[in-house]
Amino acid sequence: MLSTGINLISDVVGSNGSSGAFVFGIYSLLDKFSTGIVIFLVGSTDAYSKESKHITEDDQFFIKLTILMIPGAACLLSSLIVLSYPIE
Repeated sequence: MLSTGINLISDVVGSNGSSGAFVFGIYSLLDKFSTGIVIFLVGSTDAYSKESKHITEDDQFFIKLTILMIPGAACLLSSLIVLSYPIE
């Protein structure tokens, strides 16, 4: 998904090099912020802060759900954005 996003940004920027650096810089900054926030929020939950021998079945279910749902939701959202983007 990351390489597709970068390719779509280069299609939007085109051959204008001066605005391309700004767009890629903002993209990189927002990517780092959003990834850091999600990792912090998920990592600070009870399920991820326990030692492995103290994890309950509910914690295991939460871990499986976050591993499945976060990338899946990101993929679905990005697919909807790409499909709804007006092509001229």
